[in-house]
Amino acid sequence: MRPHGAGPNDRFVRKEDLWSLLGSDWVPSILAFCGVDLPDVFAAHCGDGISSVHVRSNTGIPYTFTAHSLGAQERDGLLAAGESVNEDCDHFARHLEAERVAMNHARVVITSNDQERSLQYGHPAYDGAIDPSDDRRFAVVPPGVDQSVFCPGSVDETASRRIRAFPERDPEASRTELPAVVSSSRLDPKKNHRVLVDAFGHNRELRSHANPLFIAGAIKDPLRDDGSASPAGRPARPPRLA
Repeated sequence: MRPHGAGPNDRFVRKEDLWSLLGSDWVPSILAFCGVDLPDVFAAHCGDGISSVHVRSNTGIPYTFTAHSLGAQERDGLLAAGESVNEDCDHFARHLEAERVAMNHARVVITSNDQERSLQYGHPAYDGAIDPSDDRRFAVVPPGVDQSVFCPGSVDETASRRIRAFPERDPEASRTELPAVVSSSRLDPKKNHRVLVDAFGHNRELRSHANPLFIAGAIKDPLRDDGSASPAGRPARPPRLA
């Protein structure tokens, strides 16, 4: 992937190699793209939030920071799974420093829940960058959809017709009208697919009220093909129905 207006145009650049291009190429390009029509606030994500630090220093415009998954936990997960960390390739030191600077200068840090706030931002790697107990610096915004803004439309009707044409391997007819509990992410242990599978497998009342729906990336049949799942994510074990 390559940020708009940054890096060479004739070759692919790994995201781990984009760090040196963010301040020198991407920030000037995005400011030139915006021109005088600058927003009131920027939204920064992950370690790339260092870009918003540069934007703020040039314009004074504040930004929010949403990490999703911080680098310290990613590094710990790789080491716990027995995988090696190659600093020359993965650039974790630069990644963590960029996150520290981004969270330190953010007007507000956004998390999905209090656990993310306390555990991720309380990691020793971020000591001194931000205080996870400081309510003035954090906003917990649970995942969800504001139905007063987003409502069904013509595209949803088309999608609904396609869903109703599921092949035989999908839910039996008696379950097609049940609502779905959706898990949309790559196949990775930290995404907790197994927890959702176990919850449905061990709770008869839950199964009677909803279907689990897993959207696991570009895999035609994740029940039989684990595709690009990380080694630690294989195999998925079937639940014991209670």
